[in-house]
This record gives sequence, C-alpha cells and structure tokens, in this order.
Amino acid sequence: MPDSYLEASVCGPDQHDLLVIPGGAIGAATISTNPVVQQLIRDYIKSGKYVGSLAAKTSNLPRQSLTSHPSVRAELEPDFEYSEEPVVVSGNLVTSRGPGTAFPFALTLVELLCGKEKREEVATPMIFPAGTPW
Repeated sequence: MPDSYLEASVCGPDQHDLLVIPGGAIGAATISTNPVVQQLIRDYIKSGKYVGSLAAKTSNLPRQSLTSHPSVRAELEPDFEYSEEPVVVSGNLVTSRGPGTAFPFALTLVELLCGKEKREEVATPMIFPAGTPW
C-alpha cells in the first residue's frame, strides 16, 4: 500500500478506469483507515470513475445507497441508505455483501466498464447453474 499520495498517483483516476478496494475483516479495517486510500476513493468518485469499495464510511462520501457484509451494517446505516441486495451501484460507488457475491460484483464491474454484451461474454463460459440470478 502506498505511503504517500505521490506514490499513490500511479494508482490515480488519470491512470485507471476503476479502483477496487477489497474487503475482509482486519484487512478491510486497515485499508479503510488509510488516508491515502480514502483520498484515492474521493478522487475516483470526483473524476467520475467507478469505485468498488468497502471503505465508504471512512472516505467521507455523501449519503447514498450501498451494501456490505452484515457484520458492519450497523456502522453504515446511520450514514448511508443500506440495502441487502447482493450488489449495489450508486452513482460511481459499487458495493457487494461479501465473498459469496464476488461473481455478481465482478460481472457488474465488467458491465459498467465494457457493456452488457461483454458481461455476457465473460459470464457464459463460467457455466453458472441454471437459475443463477447473475
């Protein structure tokens, strides 16, 4: 993880189309409190680029819809419009509930960046069981 914003500039929105901040218990807590990560999230949102993130609360984002792992729901409800949907897209912020929603999260990002046809092209050879909602 970069120690300064100068080092993070190689990760900035002028260099990439998407910023994904992974979750996962202690790692998510560590990442979400890093000021460089918080600034990167704000910069991506401000530039109109997508952010897949579980660090929304600490990044001082405006009130908007999101979802998360149920274990942090109570922390987010006061500041956001909480949803239990597997994936929530709110403006440029994309959130999901946890490891079990990794595929719909990833496919949503593909669709946002490359379109619905590309999403289907990527999903089809994965052979999801019949009736899988994504």
